Amino acid sequence: CAATKELNWIRLFDGDLRTLSPKNMAQRAFAALEEIQPDLLFAGAIAFPSGAAAVRWARWRRCPVIIMDDARQEDVPRGRLVNWVKSRIYRNVDAVLIPAVSHVDSFRRWGMARKQMFFGVNVVDNAWFARKAADARQDAEIRGRLGLARRYFLGVGRQIANKNWKTLLTAYQKYHQSNGADAWDLVLVGDGPERHALEDTVHQHAIEGVH
Repeated sequence: CAATKELNWIRLFDGDLRTLSPKNMAQRAFAALEEIQPDLLFAGAIAFPSGAAAVRWARWRRCPVIIMDDARQEDVPRGRLVNWVKSRIYRNVDAVLIPAVSHVDSFRRWGMARKQMFFGVNVVDNAWFARKAADARQDAEIRGRLGLARRYFLGVGRQIANKNWKTLLTAYQKYHQSNGADAWDLVLVGDGPERHALEDTVHQHAIEGVH
């Protein structure tokens, strides 16, 4: 809200979205938009029920809609039917916010004109993270509580199969064996369905230096 300069969050769901009914998610999103009645709508990817519902609501209410998406056809191969459906949905989208020029060709194939594409999604405030990292390096209590080594590699992300964390563990194991006591540790930050499998890999192969 303007008075406090804070975002007004409305939470529609609890728990893991993968366990929720797509129909229920779409209905809840549609109902929330009906209550809010925005003048301009930014929505997530149309691959998710909430994103597709946002486009449907926007066309119904004649509200401009901008989709934020990082999809590329070469990253996730899709059949002809899926691409046809996406292109039909994108006919009802006014603009897209995408990561970079690397995504332009995919959205052109889905029917978006170049003038409808803008860059900026998936950006990172590197200066903010640099400041926080510098503060953490000076905080001995944090390093001691987390058991952090003086130098370490850091991996941050969802622990899912297509992130290929197992290959990172294999490479790190070879690195550690080659460098012995001089090797940096490896710290992984994140969670996901692959977490237990990654932990099992570390234990089964006795990979040292992984946290």
